[in-house]
Amino acid sequence: MSLVSLGVGLASTGAGAVRLLDDDGGGSVVAAPTTTIADASTPAVADPTGPTTTSTTTVAPARTTHCANTELGYALDYPTSWHTNALPGRPDTECRWFDPAPWEPGEGDAVPPVAVSIEAFAQSFEEAIASYDHPDIEVLAREDLMVGGARAARVDLRFLTDPDGTVAHVVIVEHRGLLALTTSSGSEDFDGAKSVLDAMAASLELS
Repeated sequence: MSLVSLGVGLASTGAGAVRLLDDDGGGSVVAAPTTTIADASTPAVADPTGPTTTSTTTVAPARTTHCANTELGYALDYPTSWHTNALPGRPDTECRWFDPAPWEPGEGDAVPPVAVSIEAFAQSFEEAIASYDHPDIEVLAREDLMVGGARAARVDLRFLTDPDGTVAHVVIVEHRGLLALTTSSGSEDFDGAKSVLDAMAASLELS
């Protein structure tokens, strides 16, 4: 079971930001977790009757900067006052991690905790939705969307086994498998990060 899709685990970093990890902790991006939120070995069953919310209006930041990830096939706008970075020699990590404060990539695949992250998965949109039906997860809200012409969903989740009661705000997009834009209540300004994430998702251009 996972935050986004079957076979993907979720961990919170030392700063509380959400980081998605492969089952064995490998993959293109690795952040050392301090608290394991979900067990990727637990099967999930879809719940089509889960709670939903009505659409809300998100005001995009007045000034934005455009970036793209050609390997994953998307481009988006993010606040000019925010910062993004990539791992050296790794074009697949461009335009994927964003934070209000400047940050530098760590050694190897280690990435510092950031407010908003974008990850790509091979699992289907249906598998992602199915993975939310789990006794350790409470779905607080779900809204079906269209993002960049693709099927998408905005989901707020609470992790019941986490002593800090971490809440994740996620937008999943059906594109070359799955894209997931994620922030969590461990972010210094969770409400602000949610608004930025929603505006970034609204600006997504898929290719």
